[in-house]
Amino acid sequence: VDVNMPIGLMEEAEYTEQTITLEKGTMMVLYTDGVIEAANGKGELYGIGRMRKYLEQHTKDSCEEVISGIRSEVMAFMDSEAQDDCTGLAFRYQ
Repeated sequence: VDVNMPIGLMEEAEYTEQTITLEKGTMMVLYTDGVIEAANGKGELYGIGRMRKYLEQHTKDSCEEVISGIRSEVMAFMDSEAQDDCTGLAFRYQ
């Protein structure tokens, strides 16, 4: 699924509606921008690319393991405390 305008960012934003069918075992991961915008001392962002790579490598992990793993990766990536909220939610369609 493509990434669209973040929800709630701008009051006047327009959103498209999309219906998807989840296959049994599909995991969805929702996160705030603070996760992918977490920066290290060089100003590099954790980014969507690192997030996708992590998720591709952990497709069989439980939801709890995925969120815990992302949190650990982001914390290790940053050289200091987060400058924004870092919130994640994962669920798997059974």
